[in-house]
Amino acid sequence: MFSPQADPTAMYGGPNLRQPQQQQQLRYPTGYGEYGAGGATATFSSDPRVLMVYGLPTDINCYHLFNLFCQYGNVLKAKILMNKQGTAMVEMDHPQAATSALRLLHSTPLRNGRMELGYSKHSSIMSNPSPPPLHDGTPSYVDFTGSRNNRFLTEEGSSKNRVISPTKVLHFYNAPFDTTDSSITKVFADHQVSPPVAVKVFSRGERGERSSTGLLEFGEVADAAQAMAFVNHAELKSQSGQVFTIKLAFSPSPHAQ
Repeated sequence: MFSPQADPTAMYGGPNLRQPQQQQQLRYPTGYGEYGAGGATATFSSDPRVLMVYGLPTDINCYHLFNLFCQYGNVLKAKILMNKQGTAMVEMDHPQAATSALRLLHSTPLRNGRMELGYSKHSSIMSNPSPPPLHDGTPSYVDFTGSRNNRFLTEEGSSKNRVISPTKVLHFYNAPFDTTDSSITKVFADHQVSPPVAVKVFSRGERGERSSTGLLEFGEVADAAQAMAFVNHAELKSQSGQVFTIKLAFSPSPHAQ
């Protein structure tokens, strides 16, 4: 359990990130002290929760940001800055979540560029009941406070999450129980992202499971990160028409096998 005196750099990997399989799982603390990873100063909030995100592709939206950042903590709000191309703000529910995201997502390749992260001088993102729309018609500001897709809502749920840097292998779960290699690959084509080069389905409902799980291996980390942004929480239908919300997570496995 984290203590106020603990070094968050060590807990979350620091500038010299350990290999994914060696990184620790995130458990939210019962209390925390004043710190700022990366040398945050008085210019920033003493317990920063808002991150600036730069270098984003032009087709990214708030839901894509949620899909990426929910790997590292509960996402409260996301905002695409209309006056600064490729720039966004993401508010996490806890400083540790922001620290984790900054340490592990910073410099992640996405599309033809790299995401760059830093702390915002703002302590929260101002609510906007009527945000202007983005190119795809989605709002430029979204409040995710009540989203059930946040993955750190309970201690039990938090303990199941692996908080690691992006990898080229994704773990998928909550897919239709009759998922096949071709059906899981098709969803990536439908979202116009590079498909996985290898698929391993662990369960197909043979033992009465209500959903399927497995691994997806991509050619590059950039492809996996793009898949995470655009396909995480996509809806898939079983052959009987039942709708499932597929969930993705970065996996420490070296291959889909």
